[in-house]
Amino acid sequence: VFEACPELRPAFDLLLERPDKLMLVTGEMWPTERPNLEVNSTVEGEVVMENVEHLGQYVFEMTNTRLEQLQARGGESATTAPETISEEADEDEAPATYYDEDENEVEPDILEVREGENKN
Repeated sequence: VFEACPELRPAFDLLLERPDKLMLVTGEMWPTERPNLEVNSTVEGEVVMENVEHLGQYVFEMTNTRLEQLQARGGESATTAPETISEEADEDEAPATYYDEDENEVEPDILEVREGENKN
């Protein structure tokens, strides 16, 4: 679509020189201390994220590794859940009702949908 636009050509040339997949460096935290390198250079520990599932698996494994490291240091607080902050409900909204899977009661909003299906 933009191939015929000469004004955008330099921007697209720059974009097309770079990889089209997310590249991460293992063990690197934000902000990085390494300088920007040349376009085709590689960085030690660089990993290509193939898709969203791959990125999710990477984050999951990284989180588990970090938790294990904290537990090994005696950081019991790494496994305890932080305090939850209750959200204030809007005045127009009714408080949500949640039930365990073992209970047979249905949440009010689901019940309304089911009742609406029977009216057809």
